[in-house]
Amino acid sequence: MFVNRGKKRSKALSILIVFSMIVSFFPVALSNPTTVEAATTLNVYPAPSGVTMNTTYTVQVQAPGGPWQSLDVYQTTVNGYTSSKTSFAYFDTDGPVNVSVTSNIGSISTAVIRPAAHGITPAINGNTMTFSMSGPMNISVEVNGDHNNTLDLFANPVDPNPPSPTDPNVIYVGPGLYTQNYVVPSGKTLYIAGGAVIIGGITVNNATNAKVLGRGVILNAPFRAIEVDHSNQITIDGIIVNDYGASNNGGYAINIGNSTNVSVNNFKAYSFKRWTDGIDIFASSYVAINNYFARTGDDAIAIYGARNFGGNLYSGNTAHISVTNSFLQPDVAHPINVGTHGDPTKPGGGETIEDLNFSNITIWQKNGSKYTSLTASDGLLVNKVRFTDITIEDENQGRFIEVLTFKNNGFGLAFGRGVNDVHVKNMSYTGSNSGTNNIYGKFVNQLTQNVTFENLKVNGNVVLSASAGNFAIGSYAQNINFIASGGTVPAPTAIPFTTPVDIARGKTATADSTQSGKPASSGNDGNTTTRWCANDGSTGHWWTVDLGSPMNITGGTQVMWELNNTAYKYKIETSVDNVNWTLKVDKTNNTDTNQVQNDVFQGTARYVRITVTGLQSNVWASFYDFKVFGDPTNLALGKIVTADSSKSGNPAVNGIDSNPATLWSANDGNIGHWLTMDLGNAKKITNGTQVAWAQSGAAYQYKIETSIDNTNWTLKVDKTGNADTSQVQNDYFTGTARYVRITVTGLPSGAWASFYDFKVFGEPTNLTLGKTATADSSQSGNPASNGNDGDTSTSWIAADTNGGHSWVVDLGSMMNITGGTQVKWPQSGVQYKYTISTSPDNINWTMRLEKTSNNNITQVQNDYFTGTTRYVKITVTGVPSGYSAGIADFKVFGTINGPTFYEHYNYEGKAVTLDLGNYTLAQMQAAGIANDSISSIHVPLEYTVVAYNGDGFSGTSWTITSDNPAMGTGNNDMISSIKVMSAGPTFYEHYNYGGKAVTLRPGQYTLAQMQAAGIADNGISSIRVPAEYTVVAYSDDGFSGTSWTITSDNPAMGDTGNNDMISSVIITSNQ
Repeated sequence: MFVNRGKKRSKALSILIVFSMIVSFFPVALSNPTTVEAATTLNVYPAPSGVTMNTTYTVQVQAPGGPWQSLDVYQTTVNGYTSSKTSFAYFDTDGPVNVSVTSNIGSISTAVIRPAAHGITPAINGNTMTFSMSGPMNISVEVNGDHNNTLDLFANPVDPNPPSPTDPNVIYVGPGLYTQNYVVPSGKTLYIAGGAVIIGGITVNNATNAKVLGRGVILNAPFRAIEVDHSNQITIDGIIVNDYGASNNGGYAINIGNSTNVSVNNFKAYSFKRWTDGIDIFASSYVAINNYFARTGDDAIAIYGARNFGGNLYSGNTAHISVTNSFLQPDVAHPINVGTHGDPTKPGGGETIEDLNFSNITIWQKNGSKYTSLTASDGLLVNKVRFTDITIEDENQGRFIEVLTFKNNGFGLAFGRGVNDVHVKNMSYTGSNSGTNNIYGKFVNQLTQNVTFENLKVNGNVVLSASAGNFAIGSYAQNINFIASGGTVPAPTAIPFTTPVDIARGKTATADSTQSGKPASSGNDGNTTTRWCANDGSTGHWWTVDLGSPMNITGGTQVMWELNNTAYKYKIETSVDNVNWTLKVDKTNNTDTNQVQNDVFQGTARYVRITVTGLQSNVWASFYDFKVFGDPTNLALGKIVTADSSKSGNPAVNGIDSNPATLWSANDGNIGHWLTMDLGNAKKITNGTQVAWAQSGAAYQYKIETSIDNTNWTLKVDKTGNADTSQVQNDYFTGTARYVRITVTGLPSGAWASFYDFKVFGEPTNLTLGKTATADSSQSGNPASNGNDGDTSTSWIAADTNGGHSWVVDLGSMMNITGGTQVKWPQSGVQYKYTISTSPDNINWTMRLEKTSNNNITQVQNDYFTGTTRYVKITVTGVPSGYSAGIADFKVFGTINGPTFYEHYNYEGKAVTLDLGNYTLAQMQAAGIANDSISSIHVPLEYTVVAYNGDGFSGTSWTITSDNPAMGTGNNDMISSIKVMSAGPTFYEHYNYGGKAVTLRPGQYTLAQMQAAGIADNGISSIRVPAEYTVVAYSDDGFSGTSWTITSDNPAMGDTGNNDMISSVIITSNQ
């Protein structure tokens, strides 16, 4: 009982108060919830029958002036080392309350209430303590020093607008015990009322504008208590999660993967089983976590890049994450764990985790818990992290933070790319500090750098040096600082943030209504002085952009409305076929009056549609600009690059490697320095370029030119008068080019010509067009060839509804895959589960992607990997109920150096490069070549082209073996089908098509002629022989000695007795 003895009262008044309090201690019979109307509103919720309670404590709560009310105290298990039983209870209040706690197992000698910032000191009397709580808060009460038998009290704010159970958009779970799982679709709210307990899990996948709200408890979820995958605009508020996860197999209170705009508030999590994390975030952005209470069996907060969970793959960067006003107390592992998991095979060597903010957090390190860990492993680059007002109470670790670039010993796939720009402000640590706080990097281009501790206190003492804080500063760690409060923070290295590209610029746009002079095309022309406008003031008008092909949308959209200070209501949807639409942004209740509005989401789509659903009076549907942010193919990656000047340690290749931790720099501060990349052959540039300069906040002047031949240059971007100080600058243009050059014409004061990355965006090359496809099962009328015919209206379909069917494409020869694959499923809105494998010989297979637990319902799915292979196989391991395995379209993205066909003379106009294969008119058109439209052609030495004036390889034919800038010699604009063949067999110096490779055209080659072509005497160990050719190889010069006739590929000439024994060859064509 809490009695305020600070004031004298009359005897009569004291008797009255005591009598009132005695009466108020009698139990109150509760239904649900019980509300006491006083100066403070107080709601308590009886637990349902069948849920285990903990009788260690009796807890009562009182609104000042109101009666005392009993709280039901739930039991939870903590600390996997001891599996201790502990207690929690909850209620709602909108003001101060008094609390009485009675221990039913003995007297109370000491009691500590955390977080200490609340300043709560209980009054103890025997086995009872009393204290006041000033309003909503989450606290933990440690009695008699036993941190495994705490009492946690959750004073929730009163819900001002609980949803109606009869609302059609609400899945209402009232008080009671429920044993089932729940799925929350787009636009719906799952409300778990106080006094409700759900034994099961919650799934929020592929959803937009979905919510999980309430005051109830999720109990014994088998793995993920709440799963949020591939979703946007998700809210989780007020929920308690208790005892989740599988024994020795891990689990999560909340798992957030490939999602955006997720808000988690007033959330509590308990676990004790092995590897049971609290909130884990994978490849997601704009996630805000506030007022989070965690007592977990593994990391309380984990922020990662990519990861594959038994076939459920998360992939991409992680950015803009905040954790505020929280109490973290894991019994095992880390309170905060950043890094660890990523994908080092991504362009540039990995993914990025950037812009993280942690503030007003209390950490209690006890039992087997560790310290805050900020690490770059698996190719990760961790950039811009802020810790502010962090309080750490340490009972076991003797250290409190690590900042590392390394390869994780337990999980690591590769070393990280670095940690940059970390500012730790007002961190206070209490403990032995007997361990070592490590900070180190890996290599000169894998640094841990620009880490500043401001007003760091260890046991009350401000730390102004590494030694004073027991820090070990290792190799490749630079600019590590310890400063007093308010001191100058040294400027960090300006590593650029990931910046998506507007992939809608200049693409075909349509609308259901347009005003004269304000067409749909004005909505995405990049000109903010022109606009699209509907033809009347009605709502429901829509505008759609066709991106040209399914594209990865990584940054959502941006709309610039006609009017400022006006709230437009709208929704944004995506589609792969302009028929079936998926809701991505729901702002049908929008109140934001900003003229420019950003809506972040992820997905793969060809079409993006915005529909104006609500307008203010006298306002019409109209906007100046609509952008779609994505990541088009970077044609520069892995290409040959040169520069007129390069500083030692900053070579030209650093300027196009897609790694924001490495840069190219000229060797002096002069202007006029240039960098040129060779794209290998003429490429179609669709979205211009992006340059990430070495400095932020400084204006570089430059120009960008393109060329077909590296001699004649066309100016595409003129920024010689540039005043833009943005570090990352996008320049939009289109065209066809083999060479792209950037020249620095002006520099900021003291700067040198230097940038982190220069990208050229264009169409990826699909290696599957015209290639042979097979399948283990095919439905009549839906053969394997439909899967890569370039026609998305046809599909390969298996003959039954079983899983496990596979489809294989033969690329014709060993090909370099640079961009993974893209599959379009026959059905939209359903889950296909699958794997992708590659093989050099159709016998030995390597698994590239495993999505056997895939929960992404996007009809088109991109899967990134790189490698060299000839065969690619997709196996459909799981099919939706009632459907068969099948694919509408399957693409493999890579590089080829095959012939390039141009629509104009002298290699001008649209250019399309084709790989080995036979192309009918339909397949030519699918690749982008119109009928009778070829006017010039570039043929590399390794290829032969046979062109036909009739479809189906009929009519007059021309064999072309060299470049032709003017097809006017009888075949200009006359080609309707094409065969692209190897110029001849290819000879390799090593087994399995390794080492130096030389392709020879038909003819007779003596030893001298072989050597002139680049083949050493007795230097052939494997050979590829296209079906069109026959090779007769001789052991001696002059076509003498032992001979072997070779008509097919041979990866190991030793198996046929002729390894390194060939001194002359005769090649004949079978055509």
